[in-house]
Amino acid sequence: MENLKSKYTVIDNIALDSDGYIGIPVKLSFLFDKDNFSVAPGYRKTPIIIYVINTNTERIGTESDEKIISRMLDRGYVVTLLDYMNSPLAKVPRLDLSVQGIRRRLMDGEFFEGCDVFPNGKYTETIVVPAGYDVSYNNVFWSFDKHGADGDLEKITEIWNNDFRGTKAEVLIKWTDSDGNRKNTQDGHDGSLPEWCDKYGTPSDCGEYIRVKHTKAEKITDCVKPDGTPIELNLYMHLIYPTNPEKDVPVMCLANSSEDLCSGSATADRPHLLGFLFRGYAGVMYDYGYTPMARLDSYGYFDGFPKSGYITGDNPTYSMQFYNDKRINTAAMRFIRYLSLTEDKIRLDRGAIGVYGNSKGAWMTFLGERDPEKMQSKRMHKGHHDETRYENGKTADEGIIRGGEEQPWLTCNGDKICGEANFVYSSCGGVDDAITAEHCPMFISANRRDGSCYSTSNAMMNVSRIYDVPTMYVDIPLPHTITYDNDLVYGFDTYEAFFDFIGYYLKGDAVKVLAAKFDKEHFPYTLTLKFSGGVSNDEIGKIKITNSNGEILNGSWNGVFSGVDWVFTPEIIEYGAEYELHVPESLVGKNGKKICDSFSYKFNAPDANITEISAEPEKDGLCVSFTKNFDAECHYIEFAAQSGANTLGIYTESGVRVGAVNIGSKGQYRADITDFVTALPFGSDTKLYLKSEFAKTEASHFDFIEDTRGGSLALYSIDKAPDGRAAVKISGFKTVTEFPTEEFYSYPARAFTCDSIIKAGPLSKSDLGRKFNISMKFFDTVSRYIRVELSHSTSREDSIADYNRNCYNIRTKAGVWDEISFDYTVYEPMYENIVLPIKQLIVSAYGHGCEEKPIYFTDIKSYEYISDLEISEINLVSCAKSFALPVGQSDIECKKSPWSKK
Repeated sequence: MENLKSKYTVIDNIALDSDGYIGIPVKLSFLFDKDNFSVAPGYRKTPIIIYVINTNTERIGTESDEKIISRMLDRGYVVTLLDYMNSPLAKVPRLDLSVQGIRRRLMDGEFFEGCDVFPNGKYTETIVVPAGYDVSYNNVFWSFDKHGADGDLEKITEIWNNDFRGTKAEVLIKWTDSDGNRKNTQDGHDGSLPEWCDKYGTPSDCGEYIRVKHTKAEKITDCVKPDGTPIELNLYMHLIYPTNPEKDVPVMCLANSSEDLCSGSATADRPHLLGFLFRGYAGVMYDYGYTPMARLDSYGYFDGFPKSGYITGDNPTYSMQFYNDKRINTAAMRFIRYLSLTEDKIRLDRGAIGVYGNSKGAWMTFLGERDPEKMQSKRMHKGHHDETRYENGKTADEGIIRGGEEQPWLTCNGDKICGEANFVYSSCGGVDDAITAEHCPMFISANRRDGSCYSTSNAMMNVSRIYDVPTMYVDIPLPHTITYDNDLVYGFDTYEAFFDFIGYYLKGDAVKVLAAKFDKEHFPYTLTLKFSGGVSNDEIGKIKITNSNGEILNGSWNGVFSGVDWVFTPEIIEYGAEYELHVPESLVGKNGKKICDSFSYKFNAPDANITEISAEPEKDGLCVSFTKNFDAECHYIEFAAQSGANTLGIYTESGVRVGAVNIGSKGQYRADITDFVTALPFGSDTKLYLKSEFAKTEASHFDFIEDTRGGSLALYSIDKAPDGRAAVKISGFKTVTEFPTEEFYSYPARAFTCDSIIKAGPLSKSDLGRKFNISMKFFDTVSRYIRVELSHSTSREDSIADYNRNCYNIRTKAGVWDEISFDYTVYEPMYENIVLPIKQLIVSAYGHGCEEKPIYFTDIKSYEYISDLEISEINLVSCAKSFALPVGQSDIECKKSPWSKK
């Protein structure tokens, strides 16, 4: 390192007594070639590389620091040596936050005070590089003019003349052509007249500058930056990779959502990308497909609504991504694989590429599906059907605009390059319409105050559960940011769990137990065990739950999310007893690795008073007898259902109904008879009769075709299918751009809805436990994705997250009848103070090709399961009204969060 300091300009030995998070001293030095660098405040300048040395982390790259840094300096970069001086405390996860905190101070220019070489200002272009890593900077991986949807360039021009011109109205812009001639102008949206100025805004007869509000863009080449140079039509990628590693390394990509490329990984609460670097991954940042004027290197973010000056009212005018999301994101995946195939120095594991993004950046969740290139983009330009300029034959150059080309990086040496991701993390956004049983593992985070993003995250979680996709879902403390701090329900550190979960799937790390929680808020009581990866049913059988006498608590385990979560439901729990769950060291994850450590968890069953009940069979049920031995606030009859599906009513000898419970499957149930028992005199002997309310019968099949209604964008009718049977016919969808503020996020668009598939009107608590089967048949004339869901509908203004939404994404087959069938049990809502809503059957489909090739739906049916009941283990349970923890609290001990500073 001393050789470098003698060769290059050095600002040396800036000592910090404390790094800010770990509480240890660090040193900084700056190296640069004074004749070969251009660092200045702003965007797209020479980057400042923060090269982190002497940490307590594993070194992955084998090339020497001197060689790596020398190459960076030769490229004109400024290198900041951040030295942790071999402190044993300089390790993840607190190292991640420590480096990010120092990076933020550097970006604000704190360490450049008094140094004339680095002028004051914000230093946006910073990249963190662990020792042994190098940077591949500003790689073009996709371009609007060469690869974008046909209509992109016209749409950008349209946005310039409307929302952009309205919201960026006062910005001065050089408005002359390449020959220096003034270009066309027009009155401003505010009625003002054009006035030519110099670059300082002073009126001038020979001025070249004018306010944006007075410009008139005739074509894409008129859309320029403030200095008159063309807007950026390329999208870029930065790659941070270990040099000459001993083996191929996994990759984590940030699908950017900021208007510049580096800032997406540089905010104080988002050290995640550099966290991957310190854990042995290669790191990638790639551009979001902003409307070019919204990029930081042009004018910065704008949208059409609700800011003053908007014209169309179409909020996402900041984005061309929605017209190209499948193309942009898959090109990024292919480019990464292309680099690893063609660059010997870049050794990447092409089967271990993960992607994460927040908000608009999270819309890349479809990358987890097979062949995501074949999916439809979220929007289509008016008059187009998602085709590219190249596909429409627009291959000729138009001035500075390149002709259309085939999508990039499709092959290498004749072999197809895959455009999928192997892991996806969706934060506060994303879509659930491209999750099937083939989807890659997912991590999902959300906050309950994050409005529609919270509902979106819940929708993805529900589809992942239905298709048994390996998924971890966490509730984080603050809205609209990436996972951090402790989970609000289970209390575990979500930041560390994030890396543990990804490490299991992309690096083959051993599985860990992340949390255990006994839920005594809801009945039947359950215990949830959360792992950092999948565990099989055979392995879960090694887990024992015992009481203080060593007696085993019997019950059933149910795996969720491909064995990431396991839920234990006890058969009969002993009230007031202490139990201990033990996970042995011999347990093995689905990836074949033994668990890191054994795990134990103690919990107490709630206290309650039990009254013995004698039960005698009657011709149509059971007669139960008991004596009221004590007063209490609440009283339940509890029992075990061995089989059957029915409503169990509870009656007095005179035939008065005093309680009921719906039973849909085997399990433990309770019926509330508080009002009846409370009114009884103390010590009285009582008889009650437990009867099935419905005779065993085949429930009627109801045909709901006449009860359906079309979606607002659907061309809908009741018609005949090709074989003559009555059917709902969807013959097309109106394009979103015809109604820009309506149903924007609905691709696939809603085809039809049926409100009364379960019950006419809202469900009530008397419906809890009823079990139904929903089915329908469909005939498609073209292969496409459709979505069938049973979801909530409510007139309440605030969003209600449906935690038990049934949602299925289906790839249809052209020319054949197919069928979908699924079960639904009416569930206890997440928040008991809300009215149980209507459950709607909703069918959605992609619009491409519908007008000429319709899709038909018929035999839309609902069937309620009704059969005889077999019950046992009957008790009268008396207890306080609430013997559970408040919602959102956990009875487990949380680890100290790494997010607190020192």
